[in-house]
Amino acid sequence: MQQFKTNNKRNLIILDYSLAEEEVPAGFIRYHQQMLQIMSSFVQQRINMNSGGTMVELVNSLERQVHQVRSLSEIEERINGKATIFQQRGEGVVEMLSFHI
Repeated sequence: MQQFKTNNKRNLIILDYSLAEEEVPAGFIRYHQQMLQIMSSFVQQRINMNSGGTMVELVNSLERQVHQVRSLSEIEERINGKATIFQQRGEGVVEMLSFHI
């Protein structure tokens, strides 16, 4: 990340991260685990999971501030006008975070 850093913070980084299980609603844990297994099989590696707080700490360690954190329910609502598939935070396996660097 350090290589993308600019003095005037003109670069925008958007990254997604897989949620840690403790941030996933109980009724969605099974789906979350199945999706991670599928993704792990595809990339032939274990998928790294992070809490939202861990990701914010990462950005702060770069001496930058998080611009936005969006769950898939928020993204679905912004795109479609309502969240029908992912109705609450944590139901979408991943979240997206953006910041200027």
